[in-house]
Amino acid sequence: MTATILALVVKKALAVYPGPSSLYQGIDLSQANASDLARMIASDPNRAKATASTSTLVIMPAALSHRNTLGLSQSEEACLELLIGISMRVGSPVFDFNQMDTACSDWEEGYQSLNRFKSACDLEFGALGAVKSVNGRWLVPSLCLMVIGAIGIFANGASNIAMALCLGVPFICIGTLTVQPRFYLGTLLTIVNTSTFISIQGAYDADFFTFLNANLAGPVGLLFAFIWTLVMRPFGVELAAKRMTRFAWRDIVEMTEPATLAEQRQVGVQMLDRLMQHLPRLSQTGQDSGVALRDLRVGLNLLDLLAYMPRAGQQARERLRTVVEEVGAHYAACLRAGERLHAPAALLRNMERARLALNLDELYERGDARTHLLHALSGLRLALLPGVEVMLDPAEQPQMPPGLDGAPL
Repeated sequence: MTATILALVVKKALAVYPGPSSLYQGIDLSQANASDLARMIASDPNRAKATASTSTLVIMPAALSHRNTLGLSQSEEACLELLIGISMRVGSPVFDFNQMDTACSDWEEGYQSLNRFKSACDLEFGALGAVKSVNGRWLVPSLCLMVIGAIGIFANGASNIAMALCLGVPFICIGTLTVQPRFYLGTLLTIVNTSTFISIQGAYDADFFTFLNANLAGPVGLLFAFIWTLVMRPFGVELAAKRMTRFAWRDIVEMTEPATLAEQRQVGVQMLDRLMQHLPRLSQTGQDSGVALRDLRVGLNLLDLLAYMPRAGQQARERLRTVVEEVGAHYAACLRAGERLHAPAALLRNMERARLALNLDELYERGDARTHLLHALSGLRLALLPGVEVMLDPAEQPQMPPGLDGAPL
């Protein structure tokens, strides 16, 4: 988070000043001169003392008006969105960390913005390729070193002090590797298992072969755990991906049930949060991520239909309600079958009928609701079955008024 905030400062999206925001009352910090502020703070000892307690963040106008010109990365965008949300709760684009703490103490939905920032950081870190799997190359050298070290310790350690020196130095050196994520698991297992297997009595007396026979299960268990992880991990990721797909279908079914618009939007936010966890698992198993994105598109288009449906005419509203119910029935059928089913032809025909009803609906006094509903229907149709043309019966086609045969008037 700190590094991302500093990156936003470099890109002129944020500004950071020492001390609480009350020090800068009456000053436009978006255009302030740092040297003038430093002289103002240094002239008053109380102000200089207050700068040690907290810092003030300023969201610059460029971050609010034309953010696309700043060249922000995905994590920087998510961090900026989080800070803008905090500034809205504070009531000002200028706030200090104490005000941030107070404003976020009762922010029940703040975890969603924070999770989006964490997911963006994880995706960017994964794209760097900075951490690579060692594929078990550490296992054989570690076992060899353990055997050689055990032989040396039992051959030359004649007292408790000698034993402590023999064990302490290697453990300290190995422990320094735990601060790096790629070495953490292997070094931690080595330290814990080795220190647990070696029993140091009040007076040191041990036989190497007894120790080897009693603790041979430790390295064998480590080897079995490593092989088991390699064999079972792909299945665990695949099961998690299938489970999240079913959760997305269940959210779509829940959207089509009677509820308030706020509750349905909450379900849409939940779908978006799950998608950020679903996409990495699909990439690990080599599956197509387009199906998950299409499910999200179905949910978002349903939200648009539900939001603008009350502003449509009676006939168009009935056709749209039929479409929403049939979408919910389709995904409910997918849940019962346990697999993704093709969208029924009746659903596609009803979407076409709803589109025709919207074209014939008179919405002169209702603003741009017709445009939003038509866009939502088109997006829903492309997400459910892209590239399929729906043909209606000739009797269902809208008839032109008498006297208009297509000839120019």
